Amino acid sequence: MIADLFANIIKEAADFPHTQKQKRKVASQQRKARLYKNDVLHEAQEFCINHAAELELLPLCQIACALDPLRNNVRQMYTDYSNSNPDVQKKVLELKGIPLYDFSEEGWMWRCIDRYQKLAGELELYTQNFLYDGAKYLHYACKRYGKDELFDPDPLIYPRPVNGAFKALIEKGSIHATLNTYIQDYLKQKESDIAEDMLCPMDYLWRMRRLDLCSESEMTFWICRFIIDSCLQIYNYGYVDESPYDYIVLENTSLKTQEDLYYYAILMLYLTFHTAA
Repeated sequence: MIADLFANIIKEAADFPHTQKQKRKVASQQRKARLYKNDVLHEAQEFCINHAAELELLPLCQIACALDPLRNNVRQMYTDYSNSNPDVQKKVLELKGIPLYDFSEEGWMWRCIDRYQKLAGELELYTQNFLYDGAKYLHYACKRYGKDELFDPDPLIYPRPVNGAFKALIEKGSIHATLNTYIQDYLKQKESDIAEDMLCPMDYLWRMRRLDLCSESEMTFWICRFIIDSCLQIYNYGYVDESPYDYIVLENTSLKTQEDLYYYAILMLYLTFHTAA
């Protein structure tokens, strides 16, 4: 027993420098981890302070970063978010209670657009495809006209049916509803089989705003606006599975340029169709 005791003492003495070295290494790693965690928190807090007036648009930051992290955006917050460490991005979202979206599925945006086109066509929200040539007019909203200010984010230009009557309201020029409300009325009447006298929403939008004659910038605005509002109503009427994320309805006053509107349109496509079969 004494021999075994001496043997253990000798062994522990021989291992002592190595054990101490390992302990110092672990302690150093833990210290670096704490410092890094504090740095991440500090940078996230600084981001939130610098962009305090815009934090409602944090979900759009994720879209901007997912689409092109190297883009020099019109809104500085999008660029600052894309340039941040991923851990800082996550901490910013955590601090403000915003979910972290999953964009790991390759080609997610194009699949969402395809699913939207198919369902919107089945619901007769349009009769003529407006997302042709790779949805070029949707993407022009950001690529060509991202700096353009929004002249009116959601104008009251549509009539509302009363007791099923609609054509008479058009003839009288009654216009007191938003595009979103018109789509809502259309789907509601369609479910009741009394929507025959209502033009499908995109066709009526085309006619009301003369999209065949208006500027390209105005067309891209209305295509974004139509996608945002129709996605919301498609979701509200339960035509798609419920999104695992909270649905986002942004205040129109927060949207300043077509860049904002474009990212919002892509966000709505994502929330509505990224899990759709």
